[in-house]
Amino acid sequence: MKMEEWEEEDEGVKGTETVLKPWSYQFALFWSRTLRVAQEQNVQIGEEVGCSIRFEDRTSEKTRIKYLTDGVLLRESLFNPELNQYSVIILDEAHERSLNMDILLGLMKRLIKWRHSNLKVLITSATLDGEKVSRFFSDCPVLTVPGELFPVEIVHLSERPKNYVEASLKKDIDIHVREPEGDILIFLTGQDDIDKLVLKLEEKVQSLEEGSCMDALILPLHGSLPPEMQASYFPSQTPCPEILNILDQVGSAFLLLLFSVDGQVRVFSPPSPNCRRFIVSTNIAETSLTVDGVVYVIDSEYVKQRQYNPSTGMYSLEVVQISKVQAKKRAGRAGRTRPGKCYLLYPSMVYHDDFLDATVPEIQRSSLAGTVLYLKSLDLADMDILKFDFLDSPSIESLEDALKQLYLIDAIDENGSITSIGRKMAELPLEPSLSRTLLEANELDCLSQALTVVSMLSAETTLLPAPGKRSEKKRKHTPPDLHDGFGLGDHIQLLQIYEQWYQTYYNIDWCKENNLQVHPSSVLKSDEDGMLPNYVVYHELIVTSRPFMRNVCAVDMKWAAPILAKLEKLNVFKLKPDKKIQEVTSTMEEKEISAIQSPEDRDSRIQAARERSVMCMDRLCHKIVCCSAGTV
Repeated sequence: MKMEEWEEEDEGVKGTETVLKPWSYQFALFWSRTLRVAQEQNVQIGEEVGCSIRFEDRTSEKTRIKYLTDGVLLRESLFNPELNQYSVIILDEAHERSLNMDILLGLMKRLIKWRHSNLKVLITSATLDGEKVSRFFSDCPVLTVPGELFPVEIVHLSERPKNYVEASLKKDIDIHVREPEGDILIFLTGQDDIDKLVLKLEEKVQSLEEGSCMDALILPLHGSLPPEMQASYFPSQTPCPEILNILDQVGSAFLLLLFSVDGQVRVFSPPSPNCRRFIVSTNIAETSLTVDGVVYVIDSEYVKQRQYNPSTGMYSLEVVQISKVQAKKRAGRAGRTRPGKCYLLYPSMVYHDDFLDATVPEIQRSSLAGTVLYLKSLDLADMDILKFDFLDSPSIESLEDALKQLYLIDAIDENGSITSIGRKMAELPLEPSLSRTLLEANELDCLSQALTVVSMLSAETTLLPAPGKRSEKKRKHTPPDLHDGFGLGDHIQLLQIYEQWYQTYYNIDWCKENNLQVHPSSVLKSDEDGMLPNYVVYHELIVTSRPFMRNVCAVDMKWAAPILAKLEKLNVFKLKPDKKIQEVTSTMEEKEISAIQSPEDRDSRIQAARERSVMCMDRLCHKIVCCSAGTV
């Protein structure tokens, strides 16, 4: 059996992949959409048609149609809450339900009340519950446009497999041998599963008798593909006209973006004749990417999802069941270019009985510190954090956790009012802890170094995977020719590594040679007695197979003293209006009262509800103090 292969080269653009990593494939699509509209209007980008993303604004006084990201629109609303420069606002891809999108939906509802005579809002989505959104916006009209171009046959397994990777492999080969031409899209949970299946597919396909079926091209698709698997722009190749147009419009930096981002250009390239593509993907291919030629879809039932626990301050990365909405989106990928088939690796009963109707929105499973800081910075008279009108409201516990975080970093005062520091933080497109770091670094005259560390921490994938065979074990120790952060921790090492890379003129080969990789291990060292520091600062707490502090650095106890002092006098009830506490307590009491059968028990049950509420808050505060005492 013949395997199609891609020739990889090290020549071409040097040192661009790491810088562009945080710029995901959506930005390439963003620019291409802007270009298309500009071409249809026969204008240059920046004239009547413009666009704005973080750190890049291509608009002018002539601009009448403006493409921008949700984050940019939120920052614009900080300085102009009424957004009166716009008469029509279109929120696209609303089903993504990002934090920014959910905030925008709430703001749009407020804006419509203020500007009902001169503002129109259009919300577009492939799978969002139209009736729910209509009710949210006072029963606004709903227009439904058919999305499936061709019919898709749904095939369920009779029982759930013990191993969905092995089940995917079996179904892949079965399709390849028995079914007519058409590419196969396989949905798995993450890079580890994808790498396993790709390796198994390669071995299995090569073992097939040559000429017994089509040739095969096996491609992974996820957000952490290393540079050697990315498409590169080679001087010997002539870019297609579309790319030349983009180059003329937006400059060479964005040409590099289109060719360097996450290896997805390879996936969009059509295979050679008599060749079938196996595209092994995460949920990145559910809606945001459309790969022409896909006829068969294999759905493993699962997705990897981040979940924030406000009680512990920890993120967990869990493999969970997809929702019914996600299942429909995945199946729809098979019917984009012609009639297709979707193979579901689970029984139909599991779909009907176990699946949630919709995916849990990000606002209900994320830290809300940045969201609360933004809402407070709007400084609107009627703004109430705990009563802000979200499409799906977060828990009171999550909002309280956000208030505590902001108080500890001086973004709000002890009464819950935003401070001057908090207002400055809100203007920076960073999570609050990082924006606070930069403001403090500016005062201490080390802003340049702090910017480097913050940039490294902000990147989704900063350091690169080590080259070599998939079976090769990851190296857990720093190579001898790399700095080790003086043994103080990972933040110092990130700064040192970046400065070393700068000295090589951002040579990507240097990263490969030094085996730089993403790994939860740390360069933090124990002292002469074998003891680790009593106090550390960490970037993130995350639970995978066990709890980890990610990016750790030792600090002196006296540095933590001011924060410990704030913790001692922290009064969570003062961080929010008293009337809101009364409302929450009243709601708890009403639930207790509704269960009371005899009048004589009413007073005792109400008192019990109040005591449980106070005990819960005391326990939560105790957890924060204990955690901070060891990890601030």
